[in-house]
Amino acid sequence: MDKLEFLPAASNAEHLDRHSDSTSQTIGSKAINTTTKDDIANILSKFDKAYENAIEEKGNPGRMVFAVKTDRWVGTDAVVSADELQKDKIFNIVREPGTRGEAQINVAIVNAKDMPKTNVVHAIYGPYGPTGKGGIYTMMFGDPGEPFPKELPENADERTIVLNQKAKDYWLGKDGKGGHVFLVTPEELTAAIKQMEECGLDTRNAAAKLAEFRNNPISPIISHTPSEIAKDAKDLGKVYLNSSMQMLRFRGREM
Repeated sequence: MDKLEFLPAASNAEHLDRHSDSTSQTIGSKAINTTTKDDIANILSKFDKAYENAIEEKGNPGRMVFAVKTDRWVGTDAVVSADELQKDKIFNIVREPGTRGEAQINVAIVNAKDMPKTNVVHAIYGPYGPTGKGGIYTMMFGDPGEPFPKELPENADERTIVLNQKAKDYWLGKDGKGGHVFLVTPEELTAAIKQMEECGLDTRNAAAKLAEFRNNPISPIISHTPSEIAKDAKDLGKVYLNSSMQMLRFRGREM
C-alpha cells in the first residue's frame, strides 16, 4: 500500500481560525473565549504527530480517531444526553439548511453562562480520497457524537446499514425517544432561525420556544455528565496549554 503524504493541520491558518473562533453562531461545541490560536495549534500538533507516526508505521493507516485532555476548560460541551434535560424544553430544528451539512436535530436553549464546558478534544484523521494525501477531517470539543443518520438506498451494503443505525440510536435513542441534544444559546438559535427562514422553512415553533426562553431564561439542564474520551479514540494523554501559564502570570500580577 502506498504511503500517504501527510498534510499537517497545525500549519493551516484557516483551520486554526475556524476552531479558535468562540464567536461562531454555528450550532455545536466550540472553543471558549479564553482559548487562543496558540492553544489550538498546540492541540493540533499533538494530533498531527500521532497520525504522522501512524503513516510512518503503516504507510496508509486509514481513518483514525484521537483524543486529548487539556489542563483547563477549552471548549463548550454542547452535545448532551436528552436524559439530562427537561423533556418539554427539547424541540426540533434544521441545522445548516441549504448546505451539505443540513440535518434535522433536537435542541434545547441555554444561556452562555450555563453552557457546560469541557477539557476533552477529539480529532478524526484519514486519507483524502484517492489523492494519496491524508490529514485531519475534523476536530471536536467534548463528545465526538456520530454522523447524522441518512435515508439509505435499497441497495445499501450491510456495513453502511449498521453504521447508519448506530447514528440513529445515538441521536434519536433506540426507542425513538431520548438520544442526544444540542444545547444552543439564544444567539445561535436566532442565527439558525434566520437561515431556516431564508430557505423557506417553517420557524414558528423555534421562534415560540425562543420567545418563551427569553421570557423565562431557566436552564433546561437537570444534571450533566462531562464528556469523556470516546472508546474508539486513541488517548494521546494531556496537553498543557500555552495560555494556562499566561493566565497564571496574569492572576499573579493581580494578587
